[in-house]
Amino acid sequence: LAALSAAFRCGPGIVGHLGAARALRDPAGGLVPTLAVVLGVSVAMLSTVMLGAVTRGAETAVWNEVGASARLSGRATDEVLDRASEIDGVTAAGRISQTTDDRPLTVGGETESVRIWVVDDSMEDVWAGSPLIEAPGPELFTPGAIVTGGEVAIDAGEGTLGGVGDVRVVGHLDTIPGTIATSRWVLVAESTWHA
Repeated sequence: LAALSAAFRCGPGIVGHLGAARALRDPAGGLVPTLAVVLGVSVAMLSTVMLGAVTRGAETAVWNEVGASARLSGRATDEVLDRASEIDGVTAAGRISQTTDDRPLTVGGETESVRIWVVDDSMEDVWAGSPLIEAPGPELFTPGAIVTGGEVAIDAGEGTLGGVGDVRVVGHLDTIPGTIATSRWVLVAESTWHA
């Protein structure tokens, strides 16, 4: 108030100076009004932080459940993907599919039986354009790379995967965005799978 009074003293008019001087000489407040203002501001700030945390958590959960901006379930042929890519606003489309049986993954003397999920190489662009998804990084799409998931204890190293050959584990995820996976699985890029 003293700073305001000094600033208004030099300015044009007397109203600002008199108001600040009056409040400085005879404050109308006291402990109760000050506590009310502090409590009100504290509740407003806490509510804002809580709302932001809850909203962000809900958005992240929805993005990870869907796996992208939109998801199609069922048999997505190349024709379906091409048609989906032609829709206005669609920047990338890809598919994830799983094999019908479990395969052995051996890394550093440890062997685990895993289900293989094959991921189109275009899923790199889909996941890159999905801001709140916990997805594998671009290293999955390098030759021979896989990402383990679920209850698989192996999260790094080089080894072999049945049906694929020599592999390099480049990460671990708890879930695959947009799918309901079994408890033990690996992600393999389509180019690695076909090679």
